[in-house]
Amino acid sequence: GFDWSLGADYTRFSADKRLTGQPNGNRAVTLLQVSRPWLSPGWFLTPKVQLHASSYRFDAPLASGVTSASRVVPTFSLDSGLQFERAAKLFGRSFTQTLEPRAFYVYTPYREQNSLPNYDSGLNSFNFATVFTENAFVGNDRISDANLLTLGLTSRLLDPATGAEALRLGVAQRLRFDNQQVTLPGTYA
Repeated sequence: GFDWSLGADYTRFSADKRLTGQPNGNRAVTLLQVSRPWLSPGWFLTPKVQLHASSYRFDAPLASGVTSASRVVPTFSLDSGLQFERAAKLFGRSFTQTLEPRAFYVYTPYREQNSLPNYDSGLNSFNFATVFTENAFVGNDRISDANLLTLGLTSRLLDPATGAEALRLGVAQRLRFDNQQVTLPGTYA
């Protein structure tokens, strides 16, 4: 019943340092994920643990004098939801209407990352899909610290014969228990 994955990436970054402001070097990233989904027709519950490890080697010493750096960041998340269905008739058409509440909790402890270069991380677009993800950033150079709960509610209208979705409405609210401290270079928490 467990789902797991192990991803690894090795990247060489090389550019004119005067243009990028970044040191040239190598980055190795490993992401281990283990989850245990419990699924049924009317509900789901998925606890997940992630371990994100990164290691950097620089061609020349940084201003601090270091030629390498590393970071290990654990993350725990718990995703849960319910699904209710009922027959509905709107505009002379029959539909199956759903009501789908969802709760998503994430905890990632703070790890200082300002001393690491930022080769490829950026902010996730804030939308209904990304509000239910563990990391506020895309890329591998920043892992956001988090202690937050996201609550969402979706309702869909489905064609009862084909299952085709005719309409989807959703709303979500994120509740932060601690302020996020990890930021991108040039931004502040």
